[in-house]
Amino acid sequence: MHRLFAAFLLVTAVFGGGLIAGSWTVRAAAAEGADPYAPLSRFARTLVAIQDNHVSAHTIGGLADQALDGLVEALDPHSHWFTADEWATRQADTEGEGEVGVELRRIDGQWVVERLVPGAPAALAGIQAADVLQAVEGEPTTGLDEEELHALLQGPRGSGVLVSITRDQAPMDVTIVRDLVLNSAVHGERGPEGCAYIRVATFQRHVAADVHDLLQRWGRDEGLPSSLVLDLRNNGGGLIDEAVAMADLFLESGTIVEVAARNPAHNELHTATEGRILDPARTVILVNGNTASGAELLAGALRIGGGSKILGSHTYGKGTLQRVYELDNGAAMSLTVAHYLLDGGVFIAPGEGLTPDIAVDAPAEIPWTGTLPHRASLDDQLAQALAIHGCSP
Repeated sequence: MHRLFAAFLLVTAVFGGGLIAGSWTVRAAAAEGADPYAPLSRFARTLVAIQDNHVSAHTIGGLADQALDGLVEALDPHSHWFTADEWATRQADTEGEGEVGVELRRIDGQWVVERLVPGAPAALAGIQAADVLQAVEGEPTTGLDEEELHALLQGPRGSGVLVSITRDQAPMDVTIVRDLVLNSAVHGERGPEGCAYIRVATFQRHVAADVHDLLQRWGRDEGLPSSLVLDLRNNGGGLIDEAVAMADLFLESGTIVEVAARNPAHNELHTATEGRILDPARTVILVNGNTASGAELLAGALRIGGGSKILGSHTYGKGTLQRVYELDNGAAMSLTVAHYLLDGGVFIAPGEGLTPDIAVDAPAEIPWTGTLPHRASLDDQLAQALAIHGCSP
């Protein structure tokens, strides 16, 4: 009986206090009958019965996690339950952990700097190609595999990492301040005839600011581009605030997106502010079947509010917003709470997505490396997008 009561307390704690404070559990369960806690009591008895009698050993906590995972996953395709470990990993991916911006290659057992990302922390700290990386924070790199070495170099954005190198046989120590490496999510390249290309791989934290800084740097150094190809192919979304902030770089007025929910507490209206950087009518947006969520929001907002052309194939069709509810044990639930509505009430239908203005079949494999002309020669979508505003690849 003691274990049953403990299981019942676990269940009520998870459903009552862990997710949403107040009387949510009582009100939700009251609809089931006179005893609002009867369904939770049955659930607790089931957990104990499984723990006592199943052929494999289980803990109450582990069973509760499995049950919650099944409950949330059954709601819709985009609601998810995360264990504490899963959620910690997810947060690191979304926030954009700090990196140093080097590519390393093992030569004769030593890790040698093969390439530096221009403008990234390692280059700014004075690291050069052909430097030999001997140690990171005093830990020798000999014997480390690439994943272990990457884990040592990566860390919180703004933190310092001490690396020991040799250059022409001379040893030296260099402190590199980690940052979000621009082309980890954003890659920009100038083309001929004043055109430019920007790829946004995902909407992690700081992406809109990185695009803003890139455009500003271009403006200072060689003038803003007269036309732009914005590549959102394979961009599955991310943080809605980043997608909205990026749309605001191109739009001066009107609705960017409305968040329409059953619970009015989740309703939001995001509008453009004055002072765009680039003319959206001179922007072509590349999309494909993996363009989803915030990337669809951005593409749709620029087409409706700014006259951008969308080129490629139908997008994925994920016009819903998820909110995260965190528990005190580190677990979390991402719950679908609203739909996206573009200006004029345009709805991104699940499974249908956005229809491109110009339909062009995708290449078998998108070439992400090489010069812009080289990639365009292998990628008809990119070549046609560049040609719309007279940019010859």
